[in-house]
Amino acid sequence: MTRQTLLSPERLEAKLPHALKSLVKLAYNFWWSWSPERLSIFRTIDAERWEQFHQNPVKLLQTVSYERLVQLAVDPQYLQRVKTLTTQFE
Repeated sequence: MTRQTLLSPERLEAKLPHALKSLVKLAYNFWWSWSPERLSIFRTIDAERWEQFHQNPVKLLQTVSYERLVQLAVDPQYLQRVKTLTTQFE
């Protein structure tokens, strides 16, 4: 695997569907890592990549397919999880 430069938060946010943009704030903060419930928000995106990138949410969001992100952006259960986690974070 080649070494990949991480995107800035702004560039990563631009890559995501609107409904998932709040994941960027979480990805760049270790607050999410304190519980399995919080970890699962990223693992759900792509469990294989999550492990491949050693549970690095920035790399995960940077490399996951846009199609997968769109799937999640219209999944009411996933969006509720994101909203709940974002509310707890803020």
